Amino acid sequence: MCKAYASYKEATLALLKDRGVFGKLSLVEGRWQDVFAEAVTDVRVARLRKSALTEVVKRCPEFAIKLFSSFSERLRQSDEVIESLLHREVSTRLATLLLNLADRFGEDDGAAGTALDLRLTHQELANMIASTREAVSKVMSEL
Repeated sequence: MCKAYASYKEATLALLKDRGVFGKLSLVEGRWQDVFAEAVTDVRVARLRKSALTEVVKRCPEFAIKLFSSFSERLRQSDEVIESLLHREVSTRLATLLLNLADRFGEDDGAAGTALDLRLTHQELANMIASTREAVSKVMSEL
């Protein structure tokens, strides 16, 4: 999930998997979304109108709990991103990101370590750590 902060800047807010929810719940009717999603794997997307969501939440408290759990997880991930950005060095921020990606999306590759089956460009990685593509490319070559 990404958000455009200016006509030329964007930041990756979250990487979702397994029934991830993206977008914003606005309490004000008619507000436009300022976030978008870009798939890096095969996905299926379902659109849900606010009125339908409100009705489901009213009729099915279990669904509401799962939805709130999803938002709670997103908030936890946001806190992790903020904490990782407090480190000033791009190398530290990138290493932290790669470890987090390995924890969430990695698969044990035996003695070789953890394999990440995600195709992310250096620009996408830079967007995730508030850096530049050039700085990420330099650190990646050093790693």
